[in-house]
Amino acid sequence: MKCEQTQEVHLKRGMGLLGSFSIGFADVGADLFLTLGLISAYAAGARPLAILIAALVYACTGYAYAELASAMPVAGGASSYGRRAFSPFVGFLGGWGLILDYTIDISLFAYAAVGYLTFFMPFLRETFSVAVAVLIVLLALINMLGIKESSRFNTMLTMFTILIVSCFIAFAFSTKFDTNVFISTIKPLQEDPGVHNFLYAITIAMVTFIGIESISQAAEETKDPGKIIPRATGLAIYVVIIFALVASVMVLGIISPQELSKPENIDNPMTAVAKKLPFTNILVPIIAFAGALICTVSANTGVIGSSRVVYALSKNGMISRRLCWLHPKYRTPWVSIILFSSLAIVLVFGGDLVFLAELYAFGALIAYLIGNASVISLRIREPNLFRPYKVPFNIKIKGYDIPLISIVGVISCSAVFALVALLHEQGRTFAFLWMVCGIIMYFSYKYYKQRIPEIENMFLEDKTHESTILVPLRLVHFEEDSLDMIANVSKQNGLPVTLLHIIELPPTVPLDQSLITLGPTKQKELFTMRSMLEARGARVRIALRNSRDAVCGIMDFIDEKGKDVKFIFMLQHSEESKTIRELEDKCSIQIMTYNPQL
Repeated sequence: MKCEQTQEVHLKRGMGLLGSFSIGFADVGADLFLTLGLISAYAAGARPLAILIAALVYACTGYAYAELASAMPVAGGASSYGRRAFSPFVGFLGGWGLILDYTIDISLFAYAAVGYLTFFMPFLRETFSVAVAVLIVLLALINMLGIKESSRFNTMLTMFTILIVSCFIAFAFSTKFDTNVFISTIKPLQEDPGVHNFLYAITIAMVTFIGIESISQAAEETKDPGKIIPRATGLAIYVVIIFALVASVMVLGIISPQELSKPENIDNPMTAVAKKLPFTNILVPIIAFAGALICTVSANTGVIGSSRVVYALSKNGMISRRLCWLHPKYRTPWVSIILFSSLAIVLVFGGDLVFLAELYAFGALIAYLIGNASVISLRIREPNLFRPYKVPFNIKIKGYDIPLISIVGVISCSAVFALVALLHEQGRTFAFLWMVCGIIMYFSYKYYKQRIPEIENMFLEDKTHESTILVPLRLVHFEEDSLDMIANVSKQNGLPVTLLHIIELPPTVPLDQSLITLGPTKQKELFTMRSMLEARGARVRIALRNSRDAVCGIMDFIDEKGKDVKFIFMLQHSEESKTIRELEDKCSIQIMTYNPQL
């Protein structure tokens, strides 16, 4: 009889090409509404060149993610790829960088969304940070209530955004674009903006192309990831790069970089451009609304993405499993949502738009670097891995096909990462502290797990079909007489003893999480009982099961072992009497009891 339990809900593979593309574009496309003003403040007329260089990193990384996600369609992104290609520690670094990326995504795009909303509600500028915090709280509440992303909704939103931006750019080119203004704006680097500012602008331009990993994060929801993900990634690469370059050229022919980088325009650059065009009264509200909408969706993607990466890290035993606990009613990862949304709010009050953009590039570049390097590593370590899609333009090195694009990706990511570390003092300090805290947490948790003997490794459960005496327990202290009785039955019948411990999990904790959740004290009690039985001549095994209650766990073990379970031995006292009665009603196996009070 199978005991009914609450099972984890697995995502259905129902996402097609447009749905997969939409996730990537919705995250990356929002960057266009954010970065034009920031890049103008530093690159001035060299803005298209800065964007083109950043686009190179984006394209190489996109190809890398296409190969990795199609071959390994699992959540976690760079965390999962780095773990398989190198080591759990490298996987952790990629995941921890992605968590920083998604946390900054929440802050940055909530900040940008409120910036566009100030067109409709100018009073928000007086309490700007408070308004951003309120928006983040609303997004966190929505996600805690269990609102699911719909690929159809994402597709409609993406098509709407592409339509609006395309029409806007076409209208701007046809009505206001001045070739002479565009040419006069472009100046040699040594005069304006200067090499230092231009290099700084490249690092900011990276923000325009962050978010391509969102497609791979949804690999488990994609119908045919081997075909869909490479196509969606390629489509996203071309569309985003074309939009970014064309929009950058368009802006330079309409509004000067100095004007676009003014405080009143830097938060909502597309609105500033719209004010220069005919029919301002119609265009500006439309652009402001579109900017606020897509930036809000991108911030929401950060809330969802951070919880996914946290779940992947905790599932692989890299961080505490408490961070992926589910809400008892809504079945959402409320702990990670609250934690990282709160951190996003702190970042909003602690820094401005430039500070947030610096941090955003830092976290993403760590993940991008690991992603590109993972392609090369897996080509060498696992050359026979089934790859529905392979990064093109390969060269033979010692018999291995090594993609040139990934080599360029590693070099370009490393170079831009070095620029970020050198030029972004505030971002460098915070990101360094973030990574150090993460590394300390990783090794502390690893040390904690090493101190606790890993039952699954030390006492591998025998999978052979051999009869056994089942002794369910909750780590209570057995009397000497009861141990003698168990050992005698074991020796007389020639049966090993299986000590079954049921780990009763609350509804907030997934049933499929790792079984290694016992503290040192309880494990010591379990091992002591095993030693005492072995000293009496009994062969002893240890088995652990996650369950909502003891009876369900015992019945599931019996169903799994079938006729191999010959006896069930239990203490007969008030705490176990109800469990014994339920077992007697549900199974026909002989139950042996011992009353310590007799």
